[in-house]
Amino acid sequence: MQGAATGGAVGSDVGIAGVPLTGPVSAVLGALVGAHIGSLIGGLSKTKEKGEKEEGEENKSNIRQSGMVVAVSVNSADKENAAITPLLKLGANQIERAECNITDGN
Repeated sequence: MQGAATGGAVGSDVGIAGVPLTGPVSAVLGALVGAHIGSLIGGLSKTKEKGEKEEGEENKSNIRQSGMVVAVSVNSADKENAAITPLLKLGANQIERAECNITDGN
């Protein structure tokens, strides 16, 4: 918001300079354009640079290896074990559990 306020103030000042040419509309238009550009610059200035650490890594997830994805819908622990056992025997090394509904294969 600080970028928008600063940009709005600067844009308004520039717009006031144009009042003799275009009337009072230029002050309002200048403030709006300045606020928009200021908020854009303010937002971009807060993005991290390449190599910088993330603040609060609680949302960080592990990188998944590429490969085949298999989804199995089960409704009991016995069926879950029956689905996982052959996958482990075949070499599956990244097995995840999620609660969702599979509809039409998706």
